[in-house]
Amino acid sequence: MDNPVTEDFSPQINYEKSIQKHRLIYKITPVRVFCEAVNWLMFSLFIFISLQPLLFGRTASTGVVILIILFNTWMLSNAILNYSLVKIPGKTIDENKTVIRFAINEFLTVKDFKVDNEIMMRSFKPNGRPFWGKIVTILFDGTEMYLNITTTGKTDNPTMIHGLRNYIRAKRIARYYRKHYFSN
Repeated sequence: MDNPVTEDFSPQINYEKSIQKHRLIYKITPVRVFCEAVNWLMFSLFIFISLQPLLFGRTASTGVVILIILFNTWMLSNAILNYSLVKIPGKTIDENKTVIRFAINEFLTVKDFKVDNEIMMRSFKPNGRPFWGKIVTILFDGTEMYLNITTTGKTDNPTMIHGLRNYIRAKRIARYYRKHYFSN
């Protein structure tokens, strides 16, 4: 089942594949393909530029090599974690929907969820300072929840440089939820 809401909310999610793979899987549209291609092109360009001292026979100092390794590790972790879903155990859907809002608002300011139904909650915070926006997505599967936080750029499409930060934030929200609201 794809995103059941017909609101203009980009990008739309393929719910079933996302739950299966524990990653946000977006519906394939020409705009989505173009945006992903541009993201990966920029990602590849950053990696290539960072490897310049090593690729063209220059002897790089140890400090430069360490910086290159750190930068590339950071970029790869962003690419891997950008669409990852953090699994959160819950109780009932209604209780989960109520309580997860409190847990999220401890870490982010989320005023409303534009999509709010039995399988999904999504909040979209438009571009802010200087031009980053946020999409908070929660998928519900039985008693479990899957959380993703995505930062968007000027075109309201996901960026490739905030994946690690957003993943850590989602893990903190999950830990806070388990500690304060979920007891066995």
